Amino acid sequence: PAQIRAAYGLPALPASTTGLTAAQAAQLGAGQTIYIVNARHNPNVVAELAAFNAKFGLPTCSSRTLTASSALPLAAASSSGCELVVAYSAGNALSSTAPAYDSGWATEIALDVQWAHATAPLARLVLIEAPDAGVASLTGAVSLANRMGAGVVSMSFGANEGSWTASYDSVFSGAGMSYVAATGDNGAAVSWPSVSTKVLAVGGTTLSYTGSGARSETTWSGTGGGVSAYTALPSYQSGSIGGYARRAVADVAFNADPNSGQYVATIAPGTTAPRWISAGGTSLSTPQW
Repeated sequence: PAQIRAAYGLPALPASTTGLTAAQAAQLGAGQTIYIVNARHNPNVVAELAAFNAKFGLPTCSSRTLTASSALPLAAASSSGCELVVAYSAGNALSSTAPAYDSGWATEIALDVQWAHATAPLARLVLIEAPDAGVASLTGAVSLANRMGAGVVSMSFGANEGSWTASYDSVFSGAGMSYVAATGDNGAAVSWPSVSTKVLAVGGTTLSYTGSGARSETTWSGTGGGVSAYTALPSYQSGSIGGYARRAVADVAFNADPNSGQYVATIAPGTTAPRWISAGGTSLSTPQW
């Protein structure tokens, strides 16, 4: 985290978050909410985040799990401390039942939570676990985030675009909400939801930086992106370089090359010791944006 913060010019983490001014706390995400939408269930997400924080000297987070009877919208986020809130979605409603475990999605959840926290260590993180990876379930989870209150929705998932994508655009219209999504990791291709004109599309780079001296950042060869075959050109891209006829992605980019990847703590069900992996992909770049 310290290397990534230095590479991108983010404020250095203080030795202690006690006694910060309101402006200093705000620079670290205090008072803000990041909604992390994923599928399936990670039963060890709290323990994994604790291991990550201990390893890299990040602020600790309190944690709680919502139930079907929890009141929405959520109360305002803390102005001084981190909280991890776990929610299970059933459409756009809360559920008291956790989705089924899936090892791949559990790793994605660990990655998203840990690196959103590393970037905004005093922000409230709300992990919303959808019951499956279907478009209806994932958009239902986004709709649930809209009901929870203003914030930023991070989406490290994608499906090949098609004529169907426009029918889901209305979910990205919550009051006080921003939406960011990964462009994919399979080279030139356009995926939803990043192609939506209401979503910030996050691509990937290869970053080289030792912590001092020269810094190099180039396009990662695996990053998704291209020109949509279906989505009309948004006004904010009119007249941009290329003269494209339709929506172009990505909009922004961040370190994503697995060869310049970043550490993630994972804990397998039934165990307690963290296993450290180096992860990459635009699903790494997205939660940091």
